[in-house]
Amino acid sequence: MDVLPCGHPAHASRYRGCAHLVAEQPPGHYGRFTGVGFTYDVLCKSCAEREDPRLTVLCVGCAERVDDHSDVLGWIGQPEVRHHDAEPRGTWTTRECAVEPVNERCVAAVPDGWLVLTAAGLVEVGSRRPAVPVPLPAEPPDTLPDAPRPALHTSPDGRHAAVVTDFGRHGVVVDLVTGEPVLSLDRGDYRYRHTPFPVAFVGGVLVTATDWNRLDAFDPATGRLLTDRVTA
Repeated sequence: MDVLPCGHPAHASRYRGCAHLVAEQPPGHYGRFTGVGFTYDVLCKSCAEREDPRLTVLCVGCAERVDDHSDVLGWIGQPEVRHHDAEPRGTWTTRECAVEPVNERCVAAVPDGWLVLTAAGLVEVGSRRPAVPVPLPAEPPDTLPDAPRPALHTSPDGRHAAVVTDFGRHGVVVDLVTGEPVLSLDRGDYRYRHTPFPVAFVGGVLVTATDWNRLDAFDPATGRLLTDRVTA
């Protein structure tokens, strides 16, 4: 086993970092995408401000200390985006929309059109039904670059909608026929500020984060947990 540039005889980790992060209690860090896939380097605040910081390969132990004890201060650059060009399918249509979404993540498809999350609640474009209120818990203010903001997801059959807070902790699943909430979502209090809310309708179930390292499946019609298990 070779001695790595970080000074430890160990296996190499998956990323490089600056020397200031080689410590028992590493400071907060930035992730800087390399432009190749999703790979990134980790840098302390002062090194992240430099154009050409000095980087070294971190051993597995150093990388684990960064993951476990160093707060993510932000991200620099973008991951590599790969394209597979193909002709679009389907037919383009245009419809009048008299409602305004809260943001660009608050529009989702339903079988007969589009569902929009507005300031008044959920509204189906072109429908005369009143808006469906959404009892989404308020999130505390934050200083990270990505502020908490609502996002909308719909089931393939158009019966249910999940309204969540991206870069937030909470969400709610609503029955669009009855207008009633059927399930409250909570992904825990550990580093939830760093990612959009992990949630998706897959077939006839809802898959969502229920902790920082756990996904569960629910029956959206009843709110029943389908993946009850004990995890360490």
